[in-house]
Amino acid sequence: MSQSAGIALAKQALNFVLDLFYPPRCGGCGRAGLGWWCAECDARTPWLEDSAITTTQSLSDGYPDLKVISAARFDTPLREAIHRFKYEGQPQLSAVFGARMGALWVRCGRPVDAIVPVPLHASRLRERGFNQSALLAREISAISGLPIQAQALRRVRATQQQVRMDDPDARRANVHGAFAAAQALVTGKAILLVDDVFTTGATLAECAVVLHQAGASEVTALTLARA
Repeated sequence: MSQSAGIALAKQALNFVLDLFYPPRCGGCGRAGLGWWCAECDARTPWLEDSAITTTQSLSDGYPDLKVISAARFDTPLREAIHRFKYEGQPQLSAVFGARMGALWVRCGRPVDAIVPVPLHASRLRERGFNQSALLAREISAISGLPIQAQALRRVRATQQQVRMDDPDARRANVHGAFAAAQALVTGKAILLVDDVFTTGATLAECAVVLHQAGASEVTALTLARA
């Protein structure tokens, strides 16, 4: 047995023991013993895979409008699950949510060259321990076969959490100038921009403009939910 296979088996055994003594709690309803996402919460979630919410977001500087496809409405129980996913340390939820997004893109998406997750600032990444958009992108990549270009976009300035802001103008000002794109990785490429929630579109719009400025030929966004 290879070393990597041995490590994988050891992790599986550890997870099995942990699940026995500390059963996972569903991200939606919080009940224990039903996995990280139970069938009842999945059935109650306003999934829109057959009629996905698609909207356009106007961009500055005359760039083409950003098309945004969302897999569900930002409503109970998905809203609670996304909160637990991001802020209460349940990255395991990315597997089911990313799979939904990947399946949606395979059905409704158009050809692109690479997936680019919306990045976190280094300080926020250290605090949270993971980038939820990157975890979702990984699952989408596994289903769609599209490569991930995680280094194509960086958050160069720490910002306040958008969820704490209700005013759209404040959200736009908060993220203005917060991102930078790697020209060598995006020039001439059609990009699929991935994030968890589309609210006012300020973050997605800022990322899309930066990607266009770096030479991306097209930018489309895919989110788990839309407020």
